Amino acid sequence: IPSVLDIYVPNAFTPSYNGASSPGINDAFRCEFSNLDAVDSFQLKIYNRWGILVWETNDPEEYWQGEVGPDGLHFSQNDVYIWQVKVQSNTWVKNGKELRGHVTIIR
Repeated sequence: IPSVLDIYVPNAFTPSYNGASSPGINDAFRCEFSNLDAVDSFQLKIYNRWGILVWETNDPEEYWQGEVGPDGLHFSQNDVYIWQVKVQSNTWVKNGKELRGHVTIIR
């Protein structure tokens, strides 16, 4: 187990639109970890430009494909979205880390 857990968060992705076929390259968004086994707890939230929560997960392996709403039947428009990640890890001090940034959807 590495002594530090590195986190990579992309800043753009290109999801398919209305179920159109996708080449499977850069078509979903999630955090990537240098050692997923070192993650004790995880929370990812995605907000639109008005601060409204559009998607969230507690599963570090779940992808956001640009869907919004409680039923996931609607798709986000091309825009910049704010993400917030909270991670607890056995490689850090007990209070964990909170990271924030932005991701752009390009269809």
